[in-house]
Amino acid sequence: PCDGGEFQDESGMTACKICTGAGTYCPRGAATERLCPAGSYSSMAGLAHPDNCTACPAGFACAAGSTVPTPCAPGTMTATERQSECARCGGGDFQGQSGSTACAACVGGSFCPPGASAALPCLVGSYSSMSSLAHPDNCTACPAGSACAAGSTAPTPCAPGTMTATERQSECAPCDGGEFQDESGMTACKICTGAGTYCPRGAATERLCPAGSYSSMAGL
Repeated sequence: PCDGGEFQDESGMTACKICTGAGTYCPRGAATERLCPAGSYSSMAGLAHPDNCTACPAGFACAAGSTVPTPCAPGTMTATERQSECARCGGGDFQGQSGSTACAACVGGSFCPPGASAALPCLVGSYSSMSSLAHPDNCTACPAGSACAAGSTAPTPCAPGTMTATERQSECAPCDGGEFQDESGMTACKICTGAGTYCPRGAATERLCPAGSYSSMAGL
């Protein structure tokens, strides 16, 4: 029989061939080269046993017959050695680098679907201070009286002179002409009283009619 690490795939031969080492091994008496098992690899010639193949390291994957380990792509990982496939990051986690052994938790103001290679910002009109969210619907609706840009970790109260009447708004709207709002975080504007005053668009306070003019009407 051919020695371990050799093979002979033809009949009537006077010598055996060296196992090439292209992800293979050859047990004693082998008629063909055999693939290194999944989860291992080899580029060395003359291996006689599957245990002589090298264990695939954590952060990599090795299909049967691999000559080199394949780094896990972003969004995937292997936590232990001898893995044949990389595992996707779970929902709420991500991994932006290749060859990784673990995934990272999604940060506040973002969400991470399964297999994410980057944290994605919560959509405009929503926010989150929590980590490990897996879906944009897990982000919290921005309440009325505030606004939330993409990736917000907390609502931003509307400044005086502005308001939002409904939730899920990305920007606060200025008060219309004839109205004002002197407080922050409000859901409506106030009518200009008409006690000798007027209110331009976006007014935070009532303004006095100019000297030489008057008014007792509201909403100017």
